[in-house]
Amino acid sequence: MTNPVASIHQANSSKNLSPLLRVQGLSKSFRGLQAVNDYKLNLARGELLGIIGPNGAGKTTLFNLLTGVVKPTTGRIWLGQTDITSARPERIARLGMARTFQKLRLLNSLSALENIKVAAQVHQSVRLWDTLLTLPRFTAAEHQLIDQARQVLKLVELDEQRHAPAKTLSFSQQRRLEIGCALALSPQLLLLDEPAGGLNPSETESLMRLIERLHQQLNLTIVLIEHNMQVIMGICRRIQALNYGQVIADGTPEAIRHDPRVIEAYLGQVTEHDTPGN
Repeated sequence: MTNPVASIHQANSSKNLSPLLRVQGLSKSFRGLQAVNDYKLNLARGELLGIIGPNGAGKTTLFNLLTGVVKPTTGRIWLGQTDITSARPERIARLGMARTFQKLRLLNSLSALENIKVAAQVHQSVRLWDTLLTLPRFTAAEHQLIDQARQVLKLVELDEQRHAPAKTLSFSQQRRLEIGCALALSPQLLLLDEPAGGLNPSETESLMRLIERLHQQLNLTIVLIEHNMQVIMGICRRIQALNYGQVIADGTPEAIRHDPRVIEAYLGQVTEHDTPGN
């Protein structure tokens, strides 16, 4: 059975200089509405990319395209050397791309540990016969799975809450648990969809430190959608700005902060605290 934590280290320690994620001419329309238009990206291994844009800019649709939830109208997507344009979500996950969602998707009646175990089982190779008869192979695999789940829980600082049902955790802890479920898939690439949504300033700061630590400790490539500019500007070294499904700017936080196209896109869309210049 794959060790999620060790697998992340191994997958991301590669010296391969080719892009981890390559996207060319990606577009998606829904009944005439152009949600994503000619999107392009070369994402290097180890990058932490932030994606911003007003509501309706196409950010979540982009994640849905990358992870196979919806299929593009045009364009191609490669994860490493593999064309994943038409791949199903479960295959993309096995190839090394994991994500979180704006709305939490946890098994609320299960414990934190059990949620991680369920996610990690995508790599499990135990046969049904071993499971039904509780053969030694199953027992060994189960112990290993628990150990691996606890490693992931320690990474997201939830090991002390491992036996607590997910529904009893605080909202910020549930956010961390969802990130842990994504990490249990041993990803090369982690997509985070507004992880700071609904968090207070203290929780947001703690989340920023967690994302930075995961990025550095695991050499994990991360793409982060976020409305909170404190998060984006604070931890990302490269930012893309989307508007009406198109990339209108791509550069450093400083360049994005002063880009007139980004400022125009945000006028009247967000509060003063969250504008790109703050």
